[in-house]
Amino acid sequence: MKSVKSICSKCTECCKRYNITLLPKEAKRIQKKLNLKEEEFVRKYCSLSLQFFPSLKSKNHFVFSKAKISEKIRKKLKEKSASNYFFLLPNISLKKSKKCVFLKNDLCEINSVKPEQCKLFPFISLKKETSFWKKYPFCLLLKQGFKPEKNFKEKSVKHYSNVKNYFESIKEKGFLLEWEEIPEKGFYFFKDENLGEITKKDFLEAIETFK
Repeated sequence: MKSVKSICSKCTECCKRYNITLLPKEAKRIQKKLNLKEEEFVRKYCSLSLQFFPSLKSKNHFVFSKAKISEKIRKKLKEKSASNYFFLLPNISLKKSKKCVFLKNDLCEINSVKPEQCKLFPFISLKKETSFWKKYPFCLLLKQGFKPEKNFKEKSVKHYSNVKNYFESIKEKGFLLEWEEIPEKGFYFFKDENLGEITKKDFLEAIETFK
């Protein structure tokens, strides 16, 4: 049976196009490898990430009325969706301009401790997805017709469980108890589309109920 490591065709397109979010434990592993204090690691290598998804009105803790979203962000979202409610996912990601901050000379500098979604990409769907190529048309692995085997699916399910537990923890404890240090700025997204830069102040105001 193939290992997760062996599925990647090493084209690095995902490192250039994909926004890599972190779980706190993953961030600590990278921080430890780099021998950095948390504040320095977050400042040098991390970015805020705020994702919005259209939603129906709900009592779900993560669903917001657009009236509670700042005018700056609300204007951008209005261009993308007529929805009055949005499902909001606050997170911290690895910095990225044209590529991931840790991609150097087409090699990953933190390969031994890279986030789980990097190891599993592109087979990280939260559903029983079979048309991965529609979501990630740039992936050469998918263009070659590769399909995930059982061990990849099992790891994807486990990763999804960890992500779910992480957001449940945010709901119960608040975002700032999961992350003692957070970046000064980052980006906000409509689904996976980058809509622009967001400051720490804007970010914290948007996730007021997670604090």
